[in-house]
Amino acid sequence: MPFKGSSGATGADAGIYNWWEFAAEGNPSLDTYNFTGADRPLRTATKVVAASDSSQSSIDMSDYQCDGTDDDVQIQQAIDALPSDGGKVLLMEGTFTIGATIDLANKIGVTIEGVALGEQKIGLSTFHGSRITLAAASNCTMIEKDESAGSAERAAVIIRNLCLNGNKSNQTGGTCYGIHFNNFKDLRIENVIIYACRDSGFRIRDCEDTYLFCCLSITNSTTAGAGFDVTSAYLAAINCESGGNYRGYEAATTRYQRYINCIAYNSIREGFYLTPSMSMTSLISCLSDDNELDGMSLGGADFRVMGCHIWDNGQTAGASRAGIALSATNSSIIGNTIRDTQGTATQKYGVLESGSGDNNIIL
Repeated sequence: MPFKGSSGATGADAGIYNWWEFAAEGNPSLDTYNFTGADRPLRTATKVVAASDSSQSSIDMSDYQCDGTDDDVQIQQAIDALPSDGGKVLLMEGTFTIGATIDLANKIGVTIEGVALGEQKIGLSTFHGSRITLAAASNCTMIEKDESAGSAERAAVIIRNLCLNGNKSNQTGGTCYGIHFNNFKDLRIENVIIYACRDSGFRIRDCEDTYLFCCLSITNSTTAGAGFDVTSAYLAAINCESGGNYRGYEAATTRYQRYINCIAYNSIREGFYLTPSMSMTSLISCLSDDNELDGMSLGGADFRVMGCHIWDNGQTAGASRAGIALSATNSSIIGNTIRDTQGTATQKYGVLESGSGDNNIIL
C-alpha cells in the first residue's frame, strides 16, 4: 500500500512512497507508527471512518473522523468517494450517531463493514465493535438502498459486523427500518445486530439472491412488520434470530426461500409467517417458541419443513393456535418436534391443516 508523507520520490510522485521506502528511511515499523496529518495511507477502493470514541490509532489511520453528531455526513462522504465500480467503507470501533439515512442508491459493489463484534452485548455501555445509533427525532431508516424506480445498477452489496440501535423510544414518526433494500440483486448481510427500531429490523423487498448469515433482530416494532420482513425470491437465512418483534419472519407471494437454523421467539404474532402464495420454501432445523399465535403459518405450495422444534406457542389466551398452521399444498412436514411443555398448555394443535391445504405429507 502506498503512503503519502513528507518524503519520497521527486517530481509528480513527490511525497508518495511505498512501505519499503518508508522503512528504509529509518521510520518506525508500520505496527507502531502513529500516522497523522499528511502521513496517511493512500486508499482508493477502501475508505476508513473513525467514530468520536474510536481509539487514537484508529482515528490517526482514518480518512474521515466523526464527532458524534450527524455522523451520517462523514459516512456518506466515504461512500460517495468510492470508485464507480465499488469498494469498501470500514467503520472503526465505537459509536456512530446518525441523524439521516445512510443512502446506497446508485451504488454497486459496495461493502459497509464494521470491526468484529467481539464482546459487544446489547444493553452494555462498553463494548468492542462498531455501533450505529439513530439520534432522537431523526425519524428515518438507518441504512437504505431503494431502487424501486428500476433505473440504476442494482447489484452486489455486502453489510457486515455492525450493531444498529434504532432508538425507537425517541423517534416521533416516520418510517424507521434498520436496513431496507428494495428491488435489488445479490445482497449479503452478515453478523449484523438490529434492535429497537420503530419498524421492521431487516426489510428486504422485491430482491433476488439475498444471503443473511448470523443476523439478530430483537425488540423492534411490536405493532407491525417483522424482525425479518423478507418478501424476496432466492433468499437464504442461516443462523438468524428474531425475538420480541411483531412477527419473527414474514414473507408473501414469493419463491425459493431457505431458512436454516433460524430462531423466532416471543413474537406478538407468529414466529414464521410465510403466507400467502409462497412456493418452494424450506425450513430446516429451525426453532419457533413462545410466540403469541402460531409457531409457523405457511400458505402456498411446496413447503419443506424438516427437523424443526416448535414449542409453547399460542401464548395469547384463547387463541387456539397451532405449532404449524398449514394452508398449503404439495408440502412435506417431516421429522419435526412439536409440543407444549407448559403446565397449562397454550399450543392447541401440533399441525393444523386448513383452508386450501391438500396433498401434504406429514410424518
